[in-house]
Amino acid sequence: LLLTPENTSLSIVDTTATINMFVFWASWCTPCRKEVPLLKVIEKKYNGTGLKIISISIDEKKDQWLKAVAYEKMNWPQVHVPLTQIADVQNQFRFITIPLIIFTNNKGREIKRFADYDPDNISASICPVVFCISWSSERCSDQLADNKHKEIKRFADYDSENVTACESLIHEYIR
Repeated sequence: LLLTPENTSLSIVDTTATINMFVFWASWCTPCRKEVPLLKVIEKKYNGTGLKIISISIDEKKDQWLKAVAYEKMNWPQVHVPLTQIADVQNQFRFITIPLIIFTNNKGREIKRFADYDPDNISASICPVVFCISWSSERCSDQLADNKHKEIKRFADYDSENVTACESLIHEYIR
């Protein structure tokens, strides 16, 4: 459990979500801040569909994180990793660089990850999310996590240049 700006504890895995999207960032990270407008588009488009976004800050200075959260006006849950726990969180999620986006199913099993800022990666990352939400199946996110189902994996690995292209392929597939 990590703390929100209001100092309440929050579990990062939402067991009611179809897909969880963890966004690791910090206020001092310029690429992380560049990513925020794209994340806002994703949040607006997929809010209420089963996608749950949570931003996880690894700022060493909590006051800098709070200023950035207020400035960026992100409308999804925000949590902060205390300085004493940053190394543990980096080990748990196996990362050394930010920004980092990790998708998990509702049990916390990893589906896909994208490191560093790349607008095309963010667009492509939504593809498996849209597929699972469109299919409305926990089985889908489990299979993505297991990488067992070839058709679903094809969509998870699809490198779309934009979300619309990905969505049209998905809608063709599920008809």
